[in-house]
This record gives sequence, structure tokens and C-alpha cells, in this order.
Amino acid sequence: MTYNISLIEFLKTYTAISNKFIDSYYKFYEICETNKFGIEASKVIKYLGLTYPKKFYERLRTNFI
Repeated sequence: MTYNISLIEFLKTYTAISNKFIDSYYKFYEICETNKFGIEASKVIKYLGLTYPKKFYERLRTNFI
């Protein structure tokens, strides 16, 4: 007999990662599953609570190709 468990259920049950963190981060995982181009930078900025988005975009362009 096999039992299917979702990734989020597995993480919450069998890891030491806090449920609060899993709940807040998992939405980004779901976005990447459905959007082949990844996560919008504006959503990352909002999630991180950055006050200077221009700096974030500069670092992103400088450090990643």
C-alpha cells in the first residue's frame, strides 16, 4: 500500500523547519512550479520588506546573468 503525501505535508511532518517559514516560503515554490520564468522581482522585494527596490535591481543585474 502506498501513501502519497504532498511536499508541504512532508516538510511540516518530517523536518525541523518551522511551519511558519514553510507557509510563507512555499508560495514561491508554487509560483516556480507554474511559471517557467520564475518569481517576479517585485514579489521578492515585497516578501523581504525592502525599502530601496532600486538597489535590489542593481545588485540583481550586477551579480546574476
